[in-house]
Amino acid sequence: MEATGGVNAAQHQAKIVREGDTTLPYTQEMRLILLLLISSVSIHALDFKHLLEKTGNFVEKLREKTFLKFAELFERTGIISLGGRLAEMRSKMWNKLMLRLPKEKNKELEEKLEKIQAKRRNTTNGSKHSIYKINARKNVGQSLFQSDILLTKQQADEIMEGIEKEFGRDKRQAFVDESYPNTTWQKGVFYRFHKKTGKITRRVFRVAAKQWQEASCINFFEDRYRIANDSIVVFEEDGCWSVIGRAGGKQPLSLGNGCDEVGTALHEIGHALGLYHTMSRYDRDDFITLAFENLEAAFVDEYIKVTRENSNDYGHPYDYGSIMHYGQTSSSKNDRPTMVADDIKYQAAMGSHMLSFIDKSTINDHYKCKEKCPMATSAKCKNNGFPHPRNCSECICPNGYGGALCDERPNGCGATLKAKKEWQYLIDRLGFGEEERDEFTFCNYWIEAPERFAVEIEIVSISDGFDEDGCVLGGVEIKSKDDQTVTGYRFCSPLDYNTLLVSNSSRVPVITFSRFLEHQIVLQYRIAF
Repeated sequence: MEATGGVNAAQHQAKIVREGDTTLPYTQEMRLILLLLISSVSIHALDFKHLLEKTGNFVEKLREKTFLKFAELFERTGIISLGGRLAEMRSKMWNKLMLRLPKEKNKELEEKLEKIQAKRRNTTNGSKHSIYKINARKNVGQSLFQSDILLTKQQADEIMEGIEKEFGRDKRQAFVDESYPNTTWQKGVFYRFHKKTGKITRRVFRVAAKQWQEASCINFFEDRYRIANDSIVVFEEDGCWSVIGRAGGKQPLSLGNGCDEVGTALHEIGHALGLYHTMSRYDRDDFITLAFENLEAAFVDEYIKVTRENSNDYGHPYDYGSIMHYGQTSSSKNDRPTMVADDIKYQAAMGSHMLSFIDKSTINDHYKCKEKCPMATSAKCKNNGFPHPRNCSECICPNGYGGALCDERPNGCGATLKAKKEWQYLIDRLGFGEEERDEFTFCNYWIEAPERFAVEIEIVSISDGFDEDGCVLGGVEIKSKDDQTVTGYRFCSPLDYNTLLVSNSSRVPVITFSRFLEHQIVLQYRIAF
C-alpha cells in the first residue's frame, strides 16, 4: 500500500506490510555592565555611551548601537540581565541543589543515564540547534537569565526573591505580574526588522509569527512605517534571546548567527508573548531529574523555578514536547544529559522545534482567547480540543487529531490501520533534499485495536542522521498514553530499535515528521494480550 495523502510521492512513501513481507568565560567587562545595570533604577542614553566607551571588549559582543537603540527601554523599565547577581549566588545555589537528591534517587538516576546513553548514537548531537550552545559560543548565555531571557527590573526582583525562598515552590509558567494583562499584547503584536536583518532571519520570523497567530487570537503586524508605540525589533545580535512579555516601547528580539530557524524563532516569540521555560515550572521535579554530574555550574540558573507571582500554567500538564522546553543536554559540560525524564522514553521530546498542543492552549488562556467562544454556541470538541477563537465552530486539536471536532485523523498522508493478533508492519518514508526546510511535513496514522483491547507497538528501525535533542530534523511520535493533550514519546535514533510500547487505550496516533533528508521508520504492531 502506498500512502502519499497530500505529500509529493517523491517526498513520502508509506507501506503497511503483512507478516512475512519485507563553556565559555564570563568577562570582567560584562560583569561590570551587569552590576551597574542592576544597581541603577534608570540609565540614560549618554550614560550607556560613556559606559560602553569604558568597556571595549564588551562592545565587540553587544555593540554600542544595540544599547543606544534600546536606551529608552532600559531607562523606562530597567530591563537587565541577572548575570551579575546570579554569579554571586551560583555556588550557594549549586550546593543546595546537590543536597536535594537522596542517595536512592542518585542510584536510580545513574541507571537511567546508562540506558539513555546506550540509545544515543552521537553524544555531540543537538549542539547545532541548541539555544544554550549557540549563546554559550557567543559568550552571551551567561549574561542572560536561563541563557536567553532579558528581564525587566520587576521580573528580576521577583525571581531573585524566589531564589532566596528556596528557588520557588509555586505553580505557574506564563508571565503574570501586577500589571497583567498590560504585559500582554492586547492590540496585537507589532514587529519590525532592523535594516541589516537578513532575508533568512526575516523569513523564519514571519513563518513563526504566522504559526502563533494561526493557533490563537493574537494578531501579528509588520510595522513597516514604524508607527506603533510598542513593537518588537528583530535583529541579528550575538545569540538568540528575547524579553518576557510586552515591556513597552521598542523591545529587542535577537536571532543571530545560528538562530535563524523557525523552531528558535517560535521559542523566542513565545518569550515575547509571556512564556517562561517549561523546566522552570513549580512541579518540574516530578517530571525531570537534574543530572548534576553533567551540569555546567555557571548555568545553574537555567533550572531556577519560577514562582507563583511570576507565571501561570493554567492547570495544563507538564509537556516535555513544549516549544519552551530546552533539550536534554542543555547547559551540559560534557554533552551528556542534564535533564532526565521520569519516563526516559520522553528524552527525545525535550528541545522540540514545533508548537505543541499545550503551547497553543496555554497562550490561548493567557490572552483570554477562549473567552471569544461561548460554550453554548461553540463547537463541542472531542479529545480535549477547544474551539478555535477565530472560528468557534471548529476546534484546535491535540497532535494526531483533526476534523472540525477533533474526532478524525488529520487530513493528508497516513492511514487508519487495524491491529490484529499477528504482527503487521508500517514502513514510512518521509523527507526531502539535502537542505533543511523551515517547516515540518507530517504523516498521521491511527493504529486501532478492537474496543477494550490495547495496541502493542515495537520500533524495528529508524534511519541514521536524525538523532538530535528534540528530534529537530525528523522522527516519529507515538501517543500511547492516556493523556492525548501532551506530546507523545518521540524517537529519532537508530538505536531506538526494539523499543516496545503498550497503549492505555484501543487507539494510538502515530505521527511521522521531517524537514530534512528522507528517512525511513519501520514499526510493527499487533493487538496486545
